[in-house]
Amino acid sequence: MRKTALPLAALVFVALLGACESTSDSTTTTAPPEAESTSTTASTTTTAAPTTSSSTTTTTLPEIDWVFVPDTDQPVVTLLDDGDEPRQVMEYALEPGVTNTYVLRQAITLSQEIDGVEITAFTTDVAVEVTNEVISVDDAGATIAQTFGGVQVLAAEASMRPMLEGAYAALEGLTSHVLIARNGAIVATSTSDLPPDLAPFAEQGAAAAAAFPLEPIGVGAQWQIDNITAVEGITFLQTSIAELTAFDGTVATVELTLSQDLGPDGISFPGIETTEVAFDAFGEGAATWNLLLPPPSSGTTSYTQELVATLTLGDETATLDQVTQMSMEITDGPLVDLTPVIEGLALPIMPTDVAIDDSASGSVIPAVTGFDFDQSEVTIDPTDGRAKAIVFLAHWCSHC
Repeated sequence: MRKTALPLAALVFVALLGACESTSDSTTTTAPPEAESTSTTASTTTTAAPTTSSSTTTTTLPEIDWVFVPDTDQPVVTLLDDGDEPRQVMEYALEPGVTNTYVLRQAITLSQEIDGVEITAFTTDVAVEVTNEVISVDDAGATIAQTFGGVQVLAAEASMRPMLEGAYAALEGLTSHVLIARNGAIVATSTSDLPPDLAPFAEQGAAAAAAFPLEPIGVGAQWQIDNITAVEGITFLQTSIAELTAFDGTVATVELTLSQDLGPDGISFPGIETTEVAFDAFGEGAATWNLLLPPPSSGTTSYTQELVATLTLGDETATLDQVTQMSMEITDGPLVDLTPVIEGLALPIMPTDVAIDDSASGSVIPAVTGFDFDQSEVTIDPTDGRAKAIVFLAHWCSHC
């Protein structure tokens, strides 16, 4: 039975992993160029974003293979509280030629059980340098080119690392495009020049723009973003609550709370019956957006998805229990070179024909400068007066 159930779990794993990777997209608004809004006395609901305009003259968009967001996938932005005075409409003021270099870092931890037996457990942590440049600003929106620089695989299982390094290395030097409205809503994207399996990762950086309401808001303002995301046969209903906590006239600071439910069709795969589904997804984040720079600016987001489901294929049935945790961090670029730096003379090599060797006694060890898992600098200094020991550890060794 289990041999049959494992492929079913793999399908769900692919779908949920893709959905988890797109959660930061879901916190922003993607909408077509046409604007249309309605309002009520209790709150204001915006069903589309306006086009982008600035002091620049209207120009012709570059020849780009745009994929515009259809009306049916258009999210809804609802203003819950317009905040304190003074209030103003939050709009990007972008000019052609302005650039923004940042580092997009994403970590994913996944554990998966079938009938109570763990079959998958791994963590990946990848950082990519991206430079966004405003190509043009006109009535259609602001066209932003995303060019990918260096890539660092900071954590991965030994069996996965070569695959990840090879796949993400294919991003270096490639460019994708995004078209945004002046309130940060995404109008269209173009990832046709990227490897298909990496296009979702690339879209996250572009989608991390602020999706502000169209109405004037002040500090303390809150708004809700509802949208639908479909990934590998699973439809998710995403809700994000954003609160403006600070604004200095240029830089907006926003806190986010995130939640997610399955769509009305639940989980659906061809030929697979899925029943007794229990699903929960939640997260939070914070971001700062500089309205003079092509987004994103900086921020962090953490997200957790929990799924329990019964999968049936023919006469075979299995229970899937899966937890996926995702975190994303956007910081100022460029990417930090994590290569350790060694200064000083190497110690003499231990002879192979002796049991005890003291030829290195009294020698000064080299100084080593590197980075820990949080990319904070760490130095082993031979002159700091503390004794040193060389310890060899293996991540797979339970005793270590």
